[in-house]
Amino acid sequence: MKRISLLVSVLAVASFLSIYGCGDSDEARVENCSGSVLCVGVLTVDESLESSFTQGLVPAAEKAVQDITGAGGSMELRTVEKGDCTEPYDTPSEGAQQLIDAGVHAIVGHICSGVSNHILDNVQGSQGIIMISPTNTSTVFSSSEGKYKHYFRTAPSDVGQAGVLTDILDTNLSSTYVIYRDDEYGETFYEELEGNGVATAQDAMPYDPATDDYSAIVDFLSGKGNDQTGANIILIAFGEGEHILKALLNSNEINGGNKYYFTDSMYGLLYGLKDELDSLGTDNLVDDMMQVRGPDPEKLVELFHTNSAGFYTTFVAEYAYSPGPLTAAQKMFRAAYPHPFNAHTYDAVILLALASHKAGSMNPADLAGELVNVSRRTSLEGNCTSYVECMASPDDPTVGDIDYDGLSGPIEFDGNGDVTKSAYGIFSYERRTTNKGEVRNAAIQ
Repeated sequence: MKRISLLVSVLAVASFLSIYGCGDSDEARVENCSGSVLCVGVLTVDESLESSFTQGLVPAAEKAVQDITGAGGSMELRTVEKGDCTEPYDTPSEGAQQLIDAGVHAIVGHICSGVSNHILDNVQGSQGIIMISPTNTSTVFSSSEGKYKHYFRTAPSDVGQAGVLTDILDTNLSSTYVIYRDDEYGETFYEELEGNGVATAQDAMPYDPATDDYSAIVDFLSGKGNDQTGANIILIAFGEGEHILKALLNSNEINGGNKYYFTDSMYGLLYGLKDELDSLGTDNLVDDMMQVRGPDPEKLVELFHTNSAGFYTTFVAEYAYSPGPLTAAQKMFRAAYPHPFNAHTYDAVILLALASHKAGSMNPADLAGELVNVSRRTSLEGNCTSYVECMASPDDPTVGDIDYDGLSGPIEFDGNGDVTKSAYGIFSYERRTTNKGEVRNAAIQ
């Protein structure tokens, strides 16, 4: 995941210092790996700063190790929960260095793309290990040149999300406008939209995500100062998207002919409308994902009901796991580990164990090659959905293959470490006209 800017209170800072000190305390030390078996580090945020999408990552990794050892495999796990996702990234990078100094062969993490990118470019030894993130989605890692030869992720890239958003744009409207964060995430997402053929009616509007003044963005979104006569309006935002949307709601400047599109940070906000939308008679709202409540749902419903041609959000299917109905194994895991990206974390650890077993090695170059191999089907044999099942498959390279389809869905790594099969969601609320000529509000997923 590329988000979230987490605010740290004075008490939280004091707590952080008492836990981690200056880096030399006993608490700051990570036990050295034995060197005899694959040693994996989990790098995530300080547990006092956990948000919904970071909860349960360590327990999910521990569950994977339990399943590996229960099936006769061997793995050591080291964890560091340090810092957050805000710049500068020195604190989480120190955590990565601790894991590397302890001798880990791979790091599962970091949770935020900006931190991962900083670690790859700045932390000594990071290019001598495998780094596999369960949450990173930024397009920066999807470069055809390959950002980092030993980097992988089990979460799908925003390259795919940009394609989904492009596909649902209303081609009957006269123009498209894009407002995006003036940072690497916003810029690369916008470039992907352009690459998918999304042409804007005028220069897209970048904004500083740190600003508290959203008046210019609201003016742009509402159509003030341009010739919008019904347009697609795209907002590429993280958590600040909530504040921008609230400011838009309170502006009374809504252009009723516009259709609004948001990237995945707005999913929880819109999903929080489920009950209210149902009360309006939206009988085709179908969603079996986790309940996530958003702020001010009544105000949003009023907007949807009276003023807008439609609101949409595309999102990485961090809750959906995979297309189609959940399997029995997915349902059981989800009940025990209900937070987003827990399944992606579990799969990352299992894949590392399978790759090491197939390679007969803990060398990063050997692991990298086998991570690609154990995720793909290269023959009719070898498809498996758990470590124990995969180990029951023919594991001699001259005999058969391992093709691991995980709890997060089918995983097939490409040369950049991206999954080539993934699930994305679309949540929308539209005003539709029935055959009788009456306006009907409809919410769909």
